[in-house]
Amino acid sequence: MIKISQINPRFSIINIYFVYYVLLEFFISSGKWDKFSVLYFAMVLPILAFIVFSLKSVLKWQFSKSSVFLILILVCVAPVTILRADLATIYNLCLFVIPVISILETNSRINIRLINTLFILSIIFGIVLYHLEINRFGYIPFIHSVGGLEPDWKISIFPRTPASGFFALFIVILNYYFNSKRSRFILYFLGFYFMLFSGLRSTLLLFSVFASFELFSKFVKFKARRTYLLLGLIYVFVALFTVSGSSLIQLVQKTDNKFVKSLLAKSTFTNISEVEGQENYRAWLWGVHFNIYKENLLFGVGSYDIKDYEQKDAYGKTDFEGSESFVTRWLARIGLPIIFLFLLLYKIYMDGMLEKNKYKYILPILLTLILFTYGSFMMPYNFMYFLIFGTINNKNYI
Repeated sequence: MIKISQINPRFSIINIYFVYYVLLEFFISSGKWDKFSVLYFAMVLPILAFIVFSLKSVLKWQFSKSSVFLILILVCVAPVTILRADLATIYNLCLFVIPVISILETNSRINIRLINTLFILSIIFGIVLYHLEINRFGYIPFIHSVGGLEPDWKISIFPRTPASGFFALFIVILNYYFNSKRSRFILYFLGFYFMLFSGLRSTLLLFSVFASFELFSKFVKFKARRTYLLLGLIYVFVALFTVSGSSLIQLVQKTDNKFVKSLLAKSTFTNISEVEGQENYRAWLWGVHFNIYKENLLFGVGSYDIKDYEQKDAYGKTDFEGSESFVTRWLARIGLPIIFLFLLLYKIYMDGMLEKNKYKYILPILLTLILFTYGSFMMPYNFMYFLIFGTINNKNYI
């Protein structure tokens, strides 16, 4: 039987899910929602249906080498969670892993034209919602003030700025690699515009990695060579070192440029800016997660509430979840089997280099940094999950 995704990638089921979750993003104002609410079911039920439909491609004896790493995570974690009666962990792990296996096994991909169309329509819809006072973020910096402690230059397509900033970042990257039409220049501008003024330092970090890689490849031919094998590892270590340190924040705090100061040092949030000048929030969170993980070095502690270990976060807030680092949060939860996720990323990274596919090479680097710095949205009920994993199989490249 010929699979739909093999006939035309535009009709792949992940395209439908991508559209659905982009639309749903307009109705989510925060990362919290009540269980068994209408929004909860709207987010979770479709992905459960996706998993059911995916079982045919998952329940078999032969898998691609990439999928094997994800299968190994399930095989290692499932017995432990059963013994612990920790259904929440295996449930959430299956939510993350099974759709990716399905995408890899069926060679599904999201159509780039569809991504671009949705981005443009999302901007238009976001502008309309702003004027209807549903989206509090405007679309023109320094004119549409958000109010409160948020800087007056901050804009967003969606009610949640991370979704807007990362969507815009990938619009720039995807169009650079997969769009040869003149329209790409408009998309470059819009993508960079919404990325910059989303106020997310993580997106600027990822963009700098992408831009420097492309610049480097202009001087050193991109192919399977030791230089590029090491380059990706250097990017990850340098970027994580930069994120975990406070020296950059201290340097920026001394500048007189208000925009740079509020963007990089979050100067409009006085307490946050002062804290990050002394202790970086991500470094603090990684330390907390690692201390929790040390209670069981092999398989982590299972489901946990971070407030049982820390009553306040680095900013002194008592209302926090500590979900801003996907990797370390899951390290504390399932322990060493998380290594198989990195082996998958390394496999994709090597494939990209061997195939001379720049996007496939740079994507695991960017995804690793996302999982360390802003991975809370890396679950299948967020459209960015489908956008990232749904473009792994793209084979056209510059």
